[in-house]
Amino acid sequence: MTRDKKTSSTFFLLGLVALVGGALLSALLGRYQAAPVLGCSALMLAIAWIIERRSDSSGDEV
Repeated sequence: MTRDKKTSSTFFLLGLVALVGGALLSALLGRYQAAPVLGCSALMLAIAWIIERRSDSSGDEV
């Protein structure tokens, strides 16, 4: 597994944790308190996708 793929997997897992946390906060506290957490999860999932796409095009093994 390349370093970029490991980094992508890490960001994806962190994004999922933030997404689940945001969903729980939304259910418990309301959508306005959960909005920053859900925004953060969207950003982390987008970063994971970009890193994954970059690693597919480079093909470098580390």
